[in-house]
Amino acid sequence: ASDDDSERLRGILAKPPSLTTDDDVALARDLLQRYGSLAYGGELLKAEQAEIDRLTKDLDHPALERLLSGVTEVFLTPLFRRLGSH
Repeated sequence: ASDDDSERLRGILAKPPSLTTDDDVALARDLLQRYGSLAYGGELLKAEQAEIDRLTKDLDHPALERLLSGVTEVFLTPLFRRLGSH
């Protein structure tokens, strides 16, 4: 990211949520998409979920496996859909 864009994003992230505007959110999302940060974050989340899935299978605990795999369905799938990266 350019120095200007980095500074703009840092300024938005430093604001308390109550002072963050819709324009701030739109700009932050645009910057994160422009530099691939959202896609990178999504790939990290997918990798972590795959590791959780692998570890729970090794435990042979079906209830825990269902609970932890549900994290993807409840939290990650809607996020990926919204970000456009299934």
